[in-house]
Amino acid sequence: MKENFLKKRLKKSKTFGTWLTISNSNYAEIFAKYFDFLIIDTEHGNFNNQQIVDVIRSCELNQCSPIIRVSKNSENLILSALDLGAHGIITPKVENTKDLNKIIESSYYAPIGKRGYSGFVRSFGYNKDISKISTKKANGNILNIILIETREGLKNLPELLKSSHVDIVYLGYYDLSQSLNLDLKKDWSKILKILSDTIKLIKKNKKHVGIMALNENHLKTFVNLKASFIPYMVDCSILEDQLGKLKVSFDKFA
Repeated sequence: MKENFLKKRLKKSKTFGTWLTISNSNYAEIFAKYFDFLIIDTEHGNFNNQQIVDVIRSCELNQCSPIIRVSKNSENLILSALDLGAHGIITPKVENTKDLNKIIESSYYAPIGKRGYSGFVRSFGYNKDISKISTKKANGNILNIILIETREGLKNLPELLKSSHVDIVYLGYYDLSQSLNLDLKKDWSKILKILSDTIKLIKKNKKHVGIMALNENHLKTFVNLKASFIPYMVDCSILEDQLGKLKVSFDKFA
């Protein structure tokens, strides 16, 4: 059983990461040197299982936690992600307790859930010795992250927060703004007020808050609001941003 670096760090401090959409473990190894976690985005990224395992290894080499955003709330997808060695799961569009119960059943072994059991998987070190495998320890090692990104999910959040099997509530304000019929640019002040009030509610219920920062102002705002799981931008955006700045610098001297 691999150590969950992120779960340990969250007990002491805020954590910093980014989203991965580029299915290349070399990029992941570089990013992992600077971040506490990397989110492998299987909803919008293009990863096969072998690429996911390679990225997970790159993370673990640098004591960075690999998190997988599954593309939908699916027992098979959650089982596969955890068997491959993900330290945590982000499940999209969680809207009610029925959705949450399905996640719990898929991600935890009995007696909490109904996760399929095999010792011959990467998360257990491909172990044939059953005596060395602890499903209880595995249950305690999982980070369950629910993605709130719809009007319905926001409305039912107080009920979802009652569960002891939610570690992080991630506020996906891109899709949430769409669901609330708000424009991300024109209505940012309204969106920020909703986010601020929601973060206070989450913190009051002793859960960690996840939210993406798109720039340094966002980063400062969300840190001050006590978010503790903060991905900064996306891998391709970071590369494009830095390469753009490099090109501007070159053009000054060319």
